Amino acid sequence: MIRPNGEILNNSIKILITARAGSRRIKNKNLVLFNGAPLIFPTFLAAKESNLTHEIYVSTDCPKISELAQQNKIFTISRPKHLALDTTSSDAVIEHFINKVCAPKDVIILLQPTSPLRDHHDVRKAYNIFLESKDTVISVFKPIHHPLKSVILRDNKCSPWGEFIGNEREQDLPEVLSFNGAIYVFTAAEFMKKNTIPKEFTPYIMPYLKSIDINEANDLKIAQIFSRYEL
Repeated sequence: MIRPNGEILNNSIKILITARAGSRRIKNKNLVLFNGAPLIFPTFLAAKESNLTHEIYVSTDCPKISELAQQNKIFTISRPKHLALDTTSSDAVIEHFINKVCAPKDVIILLQPTSPLRDHHDVRKAYNIFLESKDTVISVFKPIHHPLKSVILRDNKCSPWGEFIGNEREQDLPEVLSFNGAIYVFTAAEFMKKNTIPKEFTPYIMPYLKSIDINEANDLKIAQIFSRYEL
């Protein structure tokens, strides 16, 4: 259903935000301040302002994140401790979410709080590509440095990737894209076939400057600088 203001409402769409309490590199990463508000806030806004659905959920084991979600009219899925470990896979969290609230036909839009520069326009664009392609959609970006010009380090010795030796012309190498972790769009039914997000997908290509993924303190500083500009 589309309202006169352009708002799309579809109960078969469910947005999932994954946000556990712990973090290995940045303490309480999802709550660390980003431009004066918790890091998770831009993802809350992107989900709500996409106007795709009112069924927005955060999967968390953190009481503070649950409280913030409630204040923002976002549902909470209480995550058990065994799904909130450093070793817990995203697939395990998604499976738990599907078993709690999803039907096989449901479309799931997965958003991670570590992509604060991804906005509601990106979410809508990715979903529109999903509708057009009838395929899983994952956000990616074109890396500045071609990964096939990287080397493998073992025992303090470097070796090239396969046949590539690093002096190839960029235009002679195959085009590559990198995951940025910002947006995943897929159906519950496709996920449950192998309990994982499908490996073959249609890309939603985002600008490099919007693809910062917060893993370390320096990433946070860079994202805050980029956020000052219209990207």
